[in-house]
Amino acid sequence: MNQAVDLIRERPWRESAHHIVREVEGDLTPEELGRSHVRYTHAQPFAAKRFHESYAWMKSWGLTEGRNDYGSLLGTG
Repeated sequence: MNQAVDLIRERPWRESAHHIVREVEGDLTPEELGRSHVRYTHAQPFAAKRFHESYAWMKSWGLTEGRNDYGSLLGTG
């Protein structure tokens, strides 16, 4: 996965932009897509603190019943 990020970062932006805007079927041209709109970063572990904050927010909005935990969802427990 990180190799793909490195390849995308190495390519000239305009060489890749048409692949991204293809998904919106003509609503956006490669020239209109600014580089700041798309960021590719290396994968990194999802920290437990960040998980708990995000999960609590989702639960507060009724987006989860809160039956899972960090270990069961991320395979660490």
